[in-house]
Amino acid sequence: MPDSLITTHEADRVDRLIEQLRGLRPLVEKHRASFDSARRLPEPIFDALCDIGAFRLLLPKALGGPELSPHGFMRVVEAASELDGSVGWLVGNGSGMSRVGGYLPPEVVGPWFADPRAFIVSSTGTVGEAVPVDGGYRVTGRWPFGSGVHHATWAMGLCAVASPVPAAAPELVCCHLPAGSLSIVDN
Repeated sequence: MPDSLITTHEADRVDRLIEQLRGLRPLVEKHRASFDSARRLPEPIFDALCDIGAFRLLLPKALGGPELSPHGFMRVVEAASELDGSVGWLVGNGSGMSRVGGYLPPEVVGPWFADPRAFIVSSTGTVGEAVPVDGGYRVTGRWPFGSGVHHATWAMGLCAVASPVPAAAPELVCCHLPAGSLSIVDN
């Protein structure tokens, strides 16, 4: 169905994504009982969402993404939420983080999104510490949540840059860390 807030070309792409999501209903129903007890989406559902590109909705076209408009993005997230609130939450958050592809240099993020299972989680609920070192920062911290972290390939944590001079408002940076460098405290 064409939507006056998005182009016809994008509306066609959004409608295809929504139909693909609706096609996952039997799979979601089959695994729904484990959502709460496992506290994560089962791998078959996560894989199916990856297969249709549900975590790349805001990824720039230059990196192979659909680069949906905000309105198109929300239509897809709403359809994912109709399947299950948890599915919609992770599609919204994970796909929302695909927008990083438009903010960082292509030579940095291109390899991240070469993986069709690329899934970036973020946590800004608490602030870690970023100590300047040659070539970047040494990052430490403990972030209390990161929806979808068990599926993550990368994680973004908000950090305060360590400074020898205390500041009333420290400089904050978003640090992207490979998921393999994290320790998950599954509590």
